[in-house]
Amino acid sequence: MSKQSIISIDIGSSSIHGVIAFYDEKTAKLEITSADTVACPDGIEAGSIIDIGEAANSIRILIEQLEKSQNAKDSWVYVSVRGSFIKTADQSDGISVTDTLVTEDIVDSVKKAVIEKAQINAKDTLIQIIPKEYKLDRLQVVPNPLSMECSYLELNSLIVTAPRSIVSNIKRACSLGMEEPIFYGYYSLGNILASKESKKLGCMLIDIGGMTTGIVVYINGIVQKILELPVGSDLITRDITKKLKTLQAESKRIKETYGAVLENETNENAEFEYTIGSAKKMSSISELINIIKPQVDMQIAYIISELKKNKVDISALAGGILLTGGGTKLPGILEAFEKPFDCGVKIATVDMNKISVSQEIVDCQIYTTAISTLYNEVKTRFAGVNTVVETSSKDGGFFGKVLGKVSEIV
Repeated sequence: MSKQSIISIDIGSSSIHGVIAFYDEKTAKLEITSADTVACPDGIEAGSIIDIGEAANSIRILIEQLEKSQNAKDSWVYVSVRGSFIKTADQSDGISVTDTLVTEDIVDSVKKAVIEKAQINAKDTLIQIIPKEYKLDRLQVVPNPLSMECSYLELNSLIVTAPRSIVSNIKRACSLGMEEPIFYGYYSLGNILASKESKKLGCMLIDIGGMTTGIVVYINGIVQKILELPVGSDLITRDITKKLKTLQAESKRIKETYGAVLENETNENAEFEYTIGSAKKMSSISELINIIKPQVDMQIAYIISELKKNKVDISALAGGILLTGGGTKLPGILEAFEKPFDCGVKIATVDMNKISVSQEIVDCQIYTTAISTLYNEVKTRFAGVNTVVETSSKDGGFFGKVLGKVSEIV
């Protein structure tokens, strides 16, 4: 096999986003060639499955569209999840190293020890364990202990869990076996969005989605906190709907076409046309800003409050704030964050040295989580750890199961 097609699916607030890529084993090059989104408001809400039939059908359609666009088949597929139902907790433990040199088996053993010590609630299930740092003989802190010598290895990590029922329903909608992995969408964001220098100085990634906002905090180069907050750009759409009495789809169009956070970012005296049923109405940009800005300010205040509650020192973020996600498209969003956080804020961009992808896909912002999960898991797989869900097995693998089982579900 020279090139393998790989699809990364990100289950969002009410839509499913996906990218398809090809990995060339000879050149070790990963190239994303297409991206697509399928709306699923009747099947997904805030990242959870509310109708398995609707969700399964949308996932099948997305995979078919991505593969058809590139004349591909038998793709490997990753599924990443996010949402306020996901919980993270710090957990540490250590084990003795009898052979003095740390091997992959020993790293796996210390991870298992950490998971066992975490004593995960019976109603929850483990999604991922995120290593923060390893400590050799209770002295030296290292990011990767492989092939290093010690007699005792400790791991400080974040344990990512979610309610078992929610995870099971996601896997059923994706036709995944219960033993097959899904990935935490925010875990890998920093690998392609934040530089090593920014993470070392201390920085924060904020992914503004539809119904949730994900926050990843780096201090001294390692992940310190990951938070999922129940706020996002869909709440702006809701406020426009209430104020202008429009349908949600029309409110979303108004937000994306005319919306802004600050008046100096646009001509506030300009007017725009919108519809209520069959009637045409007019409103001003200034009135629209007066709807959007209070909601944005409220969300930023809530983010700061939650950071303080979780003992995140905002003043330590010398590397600044990186914004990503569909909610960052509003003009004036950078300035809205800069003043209350009192630090540099910029839109995060994918490191093109790590992955080949068109600027058009990157600028769309809604595919960042799918791209980062794809990069992280492909890198892990071809570093010797098999974490990719393969789809070319005898029974048709993931893709075959999606096509074969969706008729049973719906």
